[in-house]
Amino acid sequence: MDDKEVWLRIYQENFAHARSHQAVRAQTASIIVAISIGVVTLVGVGGNILSLERLPAELFVPLLGFFGGSFSQVYHERIYRYLATADGYRDKVLPKLEKGEQTVEEVAARKVGALSPFKLHDHWVLLHYIVGSLGAILAVTNAIYNLWPLFGHH
Repeated sequence: MDDKEVWLRIYQENFAHARSHQAVRAQTASIIVAISIGVVTLVGVGGNILSLERLPAELFVPLLGFFGGSFSQVYHERIYRYLATADGYRDKVLPKLEKGEQTVEEVAARKVGALSPFKLHDHWVLLHYIVGSLGAILAVTNAIYNLWPLFGHH
């Protein structure tokens, strides 16, 4: 087995790791958002949402949201690391380009252009942080509403 075959296998392995991490990130992010929505739905069903009995569930939503955002960011960094490593080995296998030649990726990027100034993972992280922030606002509102009278304020 020559060096190029070894580099090609290392490239394939790193690319496979990146795809695996992307699948885990996407599934976990979806599950966290679904659980958050379920908890918010349970809190809002029937009765007063501003009751002390619902405060623990309301506190759980921001924890889920901020965990989900952090988890998505960490997994994005892992995916990026594996892809960057794979690109390095791919560059060892492919012949060097002459000046002025473009890679397939460069041609595709020029044709498609930027779809959004944000990358997809930025949207997922933002979604988790929005869910967490809204949950935190609900929990703080509930706590103030129920605990404020205990401090002698009406």
